[in-house]
Amino acid sequence: MDTPRQRLINLVHGGSGKVAPWIEKATLRRPGQEDTAVYCVHIPNTTRDGGDLIVVAHDGNLQTCHDVLHLLDTGAQPRNPETTPEELAAEREAWAASLPAPEDCGRVVAALADLDNKD
Repeated sequence: MDTPRQRLINLVHGGSGKVAPWIEKATLRRPGQEDTAVYCVHIPNTTRDGGDLIVVAHDGNLQTCHDVLHLLDTGAQPRNPETTPEELAAEREAWAASLPAPEDCGRVVAALADLDNKD
């Protein structure tokens, strides 16, 4: 998804060099609840202002973030129907093992307040 040129331009402009989607460990802050550690997926340059779209899984689970990255990586193409479930699981496990470990950059993500609560 990224090229060495995109990475270099990102670094020259003071970025981290991460121009492909990546997973970050963050802190989720919800009104009236204790802070929780969650994982989120950063999808670069997808907002109107050119910033990252940050997807926080409802459960904050690393596996859910892996699923999002896998869909982005494969383009949500259907799998080969001849692939057995065991082969598919092995491919998925190898793919997930090749991902870098999520970084904790100290980001705090605030959840939206309950929209049904009209107090």
